Amino acid sequence: IVCLLFFVSIVNAATVSSAAKKLSQTDAVCKIWVWFTDKKNVHETVTVSPKALERRKKSGYVSNETDIPVSQVYIDSIEQTGAVLKHTFKWENAASFTIQGAKIDEISRMTFVKEISTVNTCLKREKSNPLLLAKKMYDTTDGYGFLYDELKLLNVAAAHQYLTDKRRFDSPGAGVIIAFFDTGFRLNHAAFRHIEKNYQILATYDFIDNDTSVADPDSVINNPDHPYYLNDMHGTQCLGIVAGYDPPRYKGVAWGAKFVLARTENTWYNTEIHSEEDDWAAALIWAEELGVDIVSSSLGYRDGFQDSVTIQNSDGTLRTIVDYSYEDMNGSTTIVSRAAAAASQRGMIIVNSMGNEGANKIGSLVAPADVDAVVSVGALNASGSVIASFSSTGPTADGRIKPDIVAQGEFVSVPSVYNSDTSYTSVSGTSFSTPTIAGVWALILQSSGYRNAAVKNALFASCKLLPSQVMRDNTYGYGVPDVLQACMTFDSIDDSTIVVKKPGAIPECFVYPNVIKPGITRNVTLAIKNLPDSSKVKFTVLSSDGLVIWRKNISSTTDTLFRTSWDCTNSKGKKVVPGIYYAIFEYRTTLVRQKILIAG
Repeated sequence: IVCLLFFVSIVNAATVSSAAKKLSQTDAVCKIWVWFTDKKNVHETVTVSPKALERRKKSGYVSNETDIPVSQVYIDSIEQTGAVLKHTFKWENAASFTIQGAKIDEISRMTFVKEISTVNTCLKREKSNPLLLAKKMYDTTDGYGFLYDELKLLNVAAAHQYLTDKRRFDSPGAGVIIAFFDTGFRLNHAAFRHIEKNYQILATYDFIDNDTSVADPDSVINNPDHPYYLNDMHGTQCLGIVAGYDPPRYKGVAWGAKFVLARTENTWYNTEIHSEEDDWAAALIWAEELGVDIVSSSLGYRDGFQDSVTIQNSDGTLRTIVDYSYEDMNGSTTIVSRAAAAASQRGMIIVNSMGNEGANKIGSLVAPADVDAVVSVGALNASGSVIASFSSTGPTADGRIKPDIVAQGEFVSVPSVYNSDTSYTSVSGTSFSTPTIAGVWALILQSSGYRNAAVKNALFASCKLLPSQVMRDNTYGYGVPDVLQACMTFDSIDDSTIVVKKPGAIPECFVYPNVIKPGITRNVTLAIKNLPDSSKVKFTVLSSDGLVIWRKNISSTTDTLFRTSWDCTNSKGKKVVPGIYYAIFEYRTTLVRQKILIAG
C-alpha cells in the first residue's frame, strides 16, 4: 500500500518550472502561476454584457469550457496554505498567487494542480524626450489645434465630417467601447471634461492594487521618491489622443466613444514601465465581458525582465530564460500573446505597439504584437515620411509580416498632465502611434455597422505606401491609412445588407525562414503575390558584399502567386558559408530586398 501511494503521488505531481523550484527552497515571498487539471464541479456562471454577447455572435465565437470560471474549491485549497489570490485566468484554467516560496512544494502535490511557474515581470523601456516641447501656438483649423498635423496625415478630420454630416452620427466613435490598458489615468485636464460630463467612462479598475481608482493621489505629484510618482502620466497622454476634446486647442480621434480604463502597468523613474503579465491577462478578460470592442495597449514583452522567466515550449516542456528570444516572438509562446489571441477569437480587437527596440534591427518586435490577429502599430517620424528610429520591426519568428500599420509616433501632441489643465506637450514612442490607430479603428467600426471582422479589410486596403516603400514590408506594414477612404468603404450601416467593397490587392514579398540555425534544413521559400499582372519575376540572392550567389526567373504558378525555393547553394551547387545574404525580388522596374541570416 505504501508503494502504491508513493506511485500515485508521483503521477499526480505537478510540473514545476526551474525558477519556481529554486524559490521553493527559500522563504521569499513570490508570485506564481498555478494551472489546474480541470474545471470539475464548477457551477458558477459569469454575467457577460449583452454587448459582449453580440460581439461574440458577430465574430462566430461559440462559448466553451474556457469561458467557465476557475474552480473556487481549488482556489480555496491553495489559499489554505497561506497563499493570497491575485488574479484568475479562466481562458487557460489558471490563477496567480502571492505566496512564500517554501509552500510551492505543498501546492505541487495537490492532485488538481497541473503546473506551477513564476509570474513574469517585464521592464519596458519607453522612448524618452528629454526636451519636451510645450507648444504655445496651435493651428485652429476645425478646432483640432495641437493634434491637427498628426491627424491630417491619416485624413481623420475628413472622416469625422463624413461620419457626422453625411452619416448623421452624433460624434466620432459613438457606439464603440475602447479600453485602455496603461499606467493610470488623471482626468483633471480640460481635454477630458467632455467625456466626464457625458458619462463616457463606463468602468475603471486598478489590477495592480485591486481597487477601482486609476488615478494617483495628488500628494505624490511632487514627491519623486514615492513609488507612484508620475504613474498616471503615460496612460493619460495615450487616452488624450483618442478621447481628448478641447477645441480650439485639441480634438482627438474618437472623442464620441465610451471608455474603459485599466491600470495594468507601473511606472518607475519616468521611462521604465513594469508590467506583470497576470495583471494584463486579468484586465483582458474583464474588458471582454464588459463588451469592449477595442483595446489600446502599449505592452511590450521581449527583454528587460527583473527575474528569470519560465515559458512552455511547443512540445510541452518548460524552459527558464532571462529574456525572451526572437524565436519566442511567434504569437503563441508568451502568456500575453496567448491571452490576446483568445480575446481576438471572441471578436475583440487588440491594438498593440510594436515596441521601441529600434528600426535598424530585423525582428525587434515585442509580444503581443507578434500575434496574427493583433493590430501591431509602428511609429513614423515627426514629418510622417519615414519610420522613426526607435520603432521595432518584423517579421515574427515564424515569418509573418509585422507591423500591420504605422502612424506618427514622434513628437505627438498630448495633454500636459501635471501642468496647467489647458496646456499641451509632445511625446515620442510607439505607445503614441498605437492609440491613434485604436481611435481610427473605432471610426471605421462605427461606419461599418459595428462589425469588427469587416474593418480590417477596409483599413488595410485604404493604406498608402510610404515614399521609401514598394509594398507591404516589415518596417511599415501596409503603410499609412486613409481613414476617410476606409469609412466610405461601407455602402450601408444596415446589418442585414451591409456591403464591403472589395479591397485592391497589395503586393507582398515573403522569405521563410529568414533565419536558419545550425541543424535546420537549409531551404528558403521565396514568394511574391498580388502583383498587378502576370509578368515574370526575377529572384536573386546576393552575398553581403554584393556578389550574385543564385538567380532564377519564373512565371506565376497561379494568377497572382510567384514562388520558388533556394537550397542555400551557389550556382555551382556548393553550400554557401554562414553569414548575411539578401533576397532580391525584381519585376518590371520594381526591386525589393530582404535579409536572410544563415547561422550554421
